[in-house]
Amino acid sequence: MMAEPPQLYMPLSTTGSSLTNVVIGPMLAQPEFLQTQHIHMRITSHSGSKNSQVGQAAFSLFDAAAGSLTEFDVVVEDNGIPAGFNLRGEVLVAYTKFVPEKDFPMAAESFDFVRSSARGLLSSRNRPRGLQERGSN
Repeated sequence: MMAEPPQLYMPLSTTGSSLTNVVIGPMLAQPEFLQTQHIHMRITSHSGSKNSQVGQAAFSLFDAAAGSLTEFDVVVEDNGIPAGFNLRGEVLVAYTKFVPEKDFPMAAESFDFVRSSARGLLSSRNRPRGLQERGSN
């Protein structure tokens, strides 16, 4: 959807916490499409003379696509190995306007198919390791 992912730098406190709001958009996306997407984050250390990637984390937008505040708690991994810390936060997808179904190229039946496919693909058993949120087995 984007030529390049947004870059965001957040300094962490000595306790490892940070408070920030990230706004990505505007974009034209229906909730049914967002249910199939995830947010992928790269965690980088900016200490010393050069930047180094500490790890990566990803979480699904399946629950947040409904438009309600959704909490996430994901393990940060480096090459598939836990990096020793979690990334916690909340995500909220805010819709400003909806395209009527009659103007959207997919029929209502197709939306139902996408929704049911997304549920099957993103069940805890089928999620890629980086998408498994803490507490869901």
